[in-house]
Amino acid sequence: MSRRLPVFGQPVVDRLPRDGVAARQVETVVLLGAVMAAQLFAAARAADSAVEPGIAAGDFAPLLVWRRANVHERGSALDMGPLLERTTGRPLARPTDAPAKGAFRCW
Repeated sequence: MSRRLPVFGQPVVDRLPRDGVAARQVETVVLLGAVMAAQLFAAARAADSAVEPGIAAGDFAPLLVWRRANVHERGSALDMGPLLERTTGRPLARPTDAPAKGAFRCW
């Protein structure tokens, strides 16, 4: 039985499963990652007023400093749930936490 090697020039999206259980699992992981990222970004913006202007100017240093202190240093000691709660002050956002239109808001 031959194994297919990854195609490094091909976009990751093209290599994802398109139907079945695996596709739903990938969609769930991607959605959770996006929600966590939005929640972490909101916490970074609230903690450091230089984050958003820095990004607008192409300077990601304020965000990276915040992430190193609040995420990277704690990441090896905590699972994602406790890390997110300790870093942002709340557990993972749920769809019921979102406005009536169903969109997640991080600010």
